Amino acid sequence: MTGLNETPQRADDIIRELGSFIRARIHRPAAGDVGELTCFGGGMLRSLKKIASGSAKPEDRERLQQQLAATERGLDEMMERLRDARDKLAGQAGATEFAGCLDELLNGSFEKTSIPERIGEVIETDLASSDLPTLAQAVCREIDVFNRLVIELGRQARKAEAHPLRSVVERYQDCSVEAIYEFVGNDADRFLTDGDRQRYVLGIPDPCERGKRIVDEFGRRICAPPKRAELEVLAELNGGPVLEPIAWLLAITGFRFEFGILSGLSIDDIDAVAMALGRRCGWNLDKLCDW
Repeated sequence: MTGLNETPQRADDIIRELGSFIRARIHRPAAGDVGELTCFGGGMLRSLKKIASGSAKPEDRERLQQQLAATERGLDEMMERLRDARDKLAGQAGATEFAGCLDELLNGSFEKTSIPERIGEVIETDLASSDLPTLAQAVCREIDVFNRLVIELGRQARKAEAHPLRSVVERYQDCSVEAIYEFVGNDADRFLTDGDRQRYVLGIPDPCERGKRIVDEFGRRICAPPKRAELEVLAELNGGPVLEPIAWLLAITGFRFEFGILSGLSIDDIDAVAMALGRRCGWNLDKLCDW
């Protein structure tokens, strides 16, 4: 619950954070694949499908039991983030449709009987039971449905984010990169404190040079491992390294929430930093990583 002196988080920021969280947890073996949530990785689905085929051996069940712990942790984290986003979005203007998608997922059968519990039923059923393949097939279908619903939610998040950001893209498309640097540099002088102020403001009187230094640092941080790997995956999912400006803005600003860089600046400043990077690299993730 938001305290009396706290400002409620904006709906578009909540959706942006959740979308970034989901997209960072989708694995696609090949371009164009729907993909699967990484919490179902590690061979767990292969083990389940082998049991569903009726050809499982005791070691397959033991392997599934070992894989269950990692799956349970990943799913618990996913469900916690989905519930948190739903609670924060409750009653917020402009978020009704997206909040409805969250409710549909969270109020479904997955809330009453968790997938880890269903996997546990498979593990506890005797290998010789004629009911085991049918049970394992049902769990595989449930995982497939959950997987597709969450990935679709990630796509809905991207759509919900895109509209309010179009005006941001338009605002910075028509001005020079140097003008963006100056905007960021002036705000750094106004808002940064403590270590960030010492690093980016003191001793750099020119606001354009201050802004450029901030943009450079932000670019270096998001291109360093392991974040660089996420950019490479994003390029693969996009079918190439060149993004549309809105998709670029969504991807680059999402990193702000993960490592808190320049937390004293406003979301407008972070948007400006992302747009400066995009303009400079031609919206090309490969050029960003190589720069």
